[in-house]
Amino acid sequence: MTSNSKMLETIKRINSAIPSNAEKVKLFSEGSDADVKHVLSTGSLGLDFICCAINEEEAGLPFGRVFEFFGPEGVGKTTMAIHLAAEVQKIGGIVLYMDNETSLNKEYVVNVAEHLGASINEFIICEESIVELCFPVIEATINAIFETYFVCSECGKVLKKRMNLKECNECGGELVRKIADENQYLLVIVDSVGGLITEAEESGKYDAHYYASLAKRIKLGLKKLNRVVKGKNIIVLFINHVIADPSVMFGDKETTPGGKFIKYQSSIRVKIGERSKVKKGDKVVGKTVEFYTLKNKVHDPFLRSRINILFGKGFDAIEEIFRLAKQSNIITKKKNSFFYNSELLGVENKVIKAISNDKELRNEITAKTRRELFKCYRGS
Repeated sequence: MTSNSKMLETIKRINSAIPSNAEKVKLFSEGSDADVKHVLSTGSLGLDFICCAINEEEAGLPFGRVFEFFGPEGVGKTTMAIHLAAEVQKIGGIVLYMDNETSLNKEYVVNVAEHLGASINEFIICEESIVELCFPVIEATINAIFETYFVCSECGKVLKKRMNLKECNECGGELVRKIADENQYLLVIVDSVGGLITEAEESGKYDAHYYASLAKRIKLGLKKLNRVVKGKNIIVLFINHVIADPSVMFGDKETTPGGKFIKYQSSIRVKIGERSKVKKGDKVVGKTVEFYTLKNKVHDPFLRSRINILFGKGFDAIEEIFRLAKQSNIITKKKNSFFYNSELLGVENKVIKAISNDKELRNEITAKTRRELFKCYRGS
């Protein structure tokens, strides 16, 4: 008997001994729910590749996980979330926007969404700000969209619920969990953690147990939420603020609301910071922001990317393609002129205009840029 067959026999004995409602053990080589199978583009080429890259064509945020994007006020966190919503709509997905700050400007969102080709009419919005009710709303939405059932691996019998059965009650076969619509996608945006309150705050009952109560309830909610989203085409994005920790006397006082458990449970934590203003003449039309991955469970951490955010329009993707192509030497510069495949494109403004207007040229440069970014971040 080979060592592999011994292992399989051991796994079979373990599974027969554990409770029927427990997760079955298996060989690690068989894969798990933590494996990255699909990703959602963020709308920014640079941000996609510093988060997670499966190959040259697929990069972004992996499904089945929880993420945290945080930064100071007015840096573009909500705009980034709208970009994600537009991307998930492109693949036929559903958006649940938890606007617990009740500060979402409909006119601004409509303008940005229309510019990105998204439909705000297809957003599911909830303005619940009480943390004890926020997580049940998210879980109820997931259960409504991702209905599960069980199928016998031997006879094919379908059961809507396992009903504490260890195996099929007709043939004794193993019960395998299935999802009714495996091709459905869901994006949950919680905007923001700093806007959540507890029931005690809502009722005005402040006592000795009030302090840190928000963090404790977020911890309880996240423990269950992570189990619910794993293995499904779901992304849960927490948008968070930056505040000063008064207990820190020396060193970095910067922290985020909601306690440390969001940091532990998030697969990727991205800090967003403003670097400069984008001007058209004397008028400020946008800002340059930098994304910095402080934590990444699916890729290398501590990577940076930047992009221009234009007011009312969102990410300046064309300028980003030009800049990344220039950094990768796909577009070369001689004096004040730029060249592609030894062909003169002109000065910077003309090049950006050419990339914007010529779809074939844009796709060709983007494909080459993706190839170079994948080599850079994957080291191949």
